Amino acid sequence: MPPFIDTHGHYAWQIDDGMPSIIEAKQALALARSQHIEAIIATPHLLPGIDGPEVLKKDLARIAELKNLAKMYHIDIYPGSEIMLHSANIGQSLIPMADSHYLLCEFDVRKGIQPHEHHFEDWLYEVILLGYTPIIAHAERYFHQGIDCDRIAACIQMGCYVQVNSTSFLYKHVPVFQKNAYTLLEHNLVHLIASDTHRATAPRCPNLADCWQKLVQHYPAKELEKLFYANPLAIIQDRTLQPTTLARPSRLKQWFFFLRRRST
Repeated sequence: MPPFIDTHGHYAWQIDDGMPSIIEAKQALALARSQHIEAIIATPHLLPGIDGPEVLKKDLARIAELKNLAKMYHIDIYPGSEIMLHSANIGQSLIPMADSHYLLCEFDVRKGIQPHEHHFEDWLYEVILLGYTPIIAHAERYFHQGIDCDRIAACIQMGCYVQVNSTSFLYKHVPVFQKNAYTLLEHNLVHLIASDTHRATAPRCPNLADCWQKLVQHYPAKELEKLFYANPLAIIQDRTLQPTTLARPSRLKQWFFFLRRRST
């Protein structure tokens, strides 16, 4: 099994809705190591226009503590944030991913895409105008009535990248989210798979190895490696992310049927 880099996780304790204590943070780091995770980008929530320099200072200090703590588990920690896009006012109180030009961006998952219907692309474009490249966090979770691949593809064409949660592949707590995740994957619209860890226990825990083992049964390891390691490493090194070239299972079935007919 290859090593993994977790690009979205709330491992830093007592600064958002992630780890409630340093004890649970230690448990999460131990689990991450057992899941073959060798590096983590810590991404505490930030609310642009509301969270100011003092919040950033506090978050960065706690991430520094997490970095020191993670050395015990042989895991590298990089700073980052998950910014909630709620208006065109992005501001400057931001923590890019691993000091790169990438910025992890989310919308209100509870409300879904509908309230953001006329702002989704506009607010992402505001991030681009600031000189950052948006990573759309857990894109599968905004479309409560089914994924709109054309809209996600348009965001990618605009200059964004897409992250999907490993939990969406592993669990069916919200069936439409799992269906959305697989649809995005099979249409080559995913660039990163990350845990979005909030706790040391399932379901929102470090689980990249579990997700890898499930997906590699159906998709080429070479392509999955882009999502679990190569593209995450590209973020840390501030390089361009690469798309996958996965064939959809339906097309594979058609191809095998065609070959079988030719051989008879």
